[in-house]
Amino acid sequence: MAKHFDPVQVRRNALVGRDEARMTQKEIADAMIAFYGNIAEKHGGAVSVCFIDVFVGLFPDGTRREERDARPAVLTADVHDPVNPYFPLLSICIPNVTGKYGSEQTAEEEMKELRPYREALERLLGL
Repeated sequence: MAKHFDPVQVRRNALVGRDEARMTQKEIADAMIAFYGNIAEKHGGAVSVCFIDVFVGLFPDGTRREERDARPAVLTADVHDPVNPYFPLLSICIPNVTGKYGSEQTAEEEMKELRPYREALERLLGL
């Protein structure tokens, strides 16, 4: 595991010492699953996490607005198929709001999970 863990650089934490430009998307996904799965394994197979998204808008009148959301989940050491190579953590995370691995959610459950994300963006844009 990297000595310095930057929670903003989710992918790069898992790729320390590797040349990302030479890796396939599947190799990147596998590295991320191994890295974060190992964290869960070291904590008994599961650990509580929270995905925090921050949106900042700089508007033509010079104003700046910021909105954020928080989406609690459980990070596990178990990989559940299918693995999406562009969003690999869906296969090892269980959002609290649905209680199901992201890779196993229905479209409706995914919308429920992402509701705080959507609402924060809507607040930022005044929708």
